[in-house]
Amino acid sequence: MADLTAFVTARLDEAEAHAIKDLWYVEQATSNGQWQAHVGYNHPHSYLRAGETEIAVFSSHRTSPPLADGEEDLHLFDAELACRLAGAAKSRAERVLREVEADRKLIAAYEAARAAVPPVDDWYEVADGVKVGRAEALEAALKIRAERFSDHPDYDKDWTPKDWTP
Repeated sequence: MADLTAFVTARLDEAEAHAIKDLWYVEQATSNGQWQAHVGYNHPHSYLRAGETEIAVFSSHRTSPPLADGEEDLHLFDAELACRLAGAAKSRAERVLREVEADRKLIAAYEAARAAVPPVDDWYEVADGVKVGRAEALEAALKIRAERFSDHPDYDKDWTPKDWTP
């Protein structure tokens, strides 16, 4: 399962890099990304504001007012979505960093448990079976966590968890 741990470690490194970058952008952004959407009813655009500063404009496909019925919704949704994404960027990035840390602990526990399993020929007592069980349980947990990356081209379908219902 070394390939599994290498695969998950690589995905965690990527997630960590993106989260760190997102946190940097939030720190640099106007009002730390706490934006408000202002809808341009009877105007050809909506815009985002950070405090009193207009920071982005969402134009409709028309160039002059008034807007056709329902047309204001076209850029309202763009403006609202941008505000929601910006507002969630910091908490989402911080959560990703916590998940990366937890998954790295899981990998370390799995590797330590796997290293503690003696070769089959050396099994002398029940404790050896317990060590095997611990390693298998941690491997199952790692496979479950790895499944979120199943859309990645390097994901091995053999890692997909089996149905473990009793």
